[in-house]
Formats: sequence, structure tokens, C-alpha cells
Amino acid sequence: MSWSSSILTGKIETPAQLLTAEGVTQPNEEIEWMNSINADNYFAILPEWILYSDISATAIRLYAVLRRRADKNTSQCYPTRKSLAKDLRVGSLSTVDRAMKELVEIGAVKVFHRKNGDEYTSNIYTVVTATPYRKSGEVAANLQVGSLTNDEQTKVIKPESSNQRKDMFNEFEQFWKIYPRKQGKGAARESFMKALGKTTLDVILTGARNYSQDPNRKSQFTTLPATWLNQERWDDEPLPSRESGSEKFLREFRQESSWLELE
Repeated sequence: MSWSSSILTGKIETPAQLLTAEGVTQPNEEIEWMNSINADNYFAILPEWILYSDISATAIRLYAVLRRRADKNTSQCYPTRKSLAKDLRVGSLSTVDRAMKELVEIGAVKVFHRKNGDEYTSNIYTVVTATPYRKSGEVAANLQVGSLTNDEQTKVIKPESSNQRKDMFNEFEQFWKIYPRKQGKGAARESFMKALGKTTLDVILTGARNYSQDPNRKSQFTTLPATWLNQERWDDEPLPSRESGSEKFLREFRQESSWLELE
């Protein structure tokens, strides 16, 4: 009697009966397949609090990618932004940054910026699985150390080490060196620390550099650094032209004159 006919006739109702039934020819390959997971079928498990969080589908997929890459013991991984963009099937690194920002804001991922000498390498991403504890709308990453409830899923946040704080101060000095307006350094430093919980250091520095080098930026209208950080201006488009009517006339006149001279 074959195993399939036994199932169809109702003589075997459970997998255990199939394995112990007398007189049934057991197809070894199929039984082994039933009792194991094919190594080619990789998958990532998503906590329900991630699945139902108010974040984009791209952010949910990014969480799955990071969870799939993360070490099972440390929950950490360190892929490059280009690798993450490839995994997400997106062509823009800014799409990765926006999705990462969403995950950081809900406490699903922690980002640690690391250096090799003077060069920055890929970030270390720690994937959080337990539901972060929230208090009055605070992001879990901003909570103080200690057990805040008796819930088993309460997130206990460890204090930053002195080396981590030193790295963050060094990162701020890089920003301060680039940013074109040197005013309100204390407020800017505080805003910078908060900004690192929303996006990556590379994005902030690139945005500050673009703003500093923008030909349409006027020194008297340059935004205070703390305001620039609080308003997340690193994603801003280039400034519109501030050219006055007379300046435009003179520029066009010079261009026309240069063409006449060439003729």
C-alpha cells in the first residue's frame, strides 16, 4: 500500500501515523523533506509591532532585510547603504536613508557610526525585536536606563559609553567645521545629537556641505545650525536664485557682449 493511497482512504490522518503505519511504503525523500526546511528557503520573521507600525512598506522591507542579515546572537549587521539599496531594489540611497529614519524613530533599529582611523566605514545596525517602551510619545532610544514596567518586552536602554560620546562629539565637530554659520554651538550640538537618531552622519554632512556650497546662499540669510538640524534641512533641494532684476540684466548683457566679441 502506498502512502498516498493510505491518506486518501482515511486510514492515516496525521504525519505521525504516516511515519509509524505498518505496511505502508514510506517515500524517504518526501518524509525527509516534510521534517526539514529546505536550506534554499531563506526567510525573515517580522514582529507584529513592526508589521502594524505606522511606517512605509519600504521601511518594513528594510527591517526584514536587516533582520535577515543580522547575527543571531548580537542582532547586529553592517551592510553598506549601496548593499541595502540593492536588497530593497531601489536606485536611490536617499530612499534607504528615509526608510532607515522611519525605523530609528520607532525604535526598531539603532545606528552606530564607526571609523577606521580617519575614514568612516559602514554603520553598525542593531535590530530590535522586542516592542520598545514609549512614554508620552518619546522614541525608545531616548529613554533612560532601567526597567520601566513589569512587561517582559520592556526595552532596557544601556547608557552610552564614554567612547561613544567621544565619537559623537568628534562627529559634531566635523559638522561644525562644514556648516557655514558658526553661531549657537551649544544648541547646535544638542540638535545634532538628536538628528543622529533620525538619519545617518553621512546624510547630515552631505546636506551641510551642499548648503554651504550652494551658490544661491547669502551669508546674511544663512540659517542657524540648530534650526537647520531641527528642521531636518539635510534633505532640502538647492536654494532658488536670489538674483535681482539689475543683476540678471547685467549678467545677460555681459553674455551677449562676449558673443558679439567672438563674432
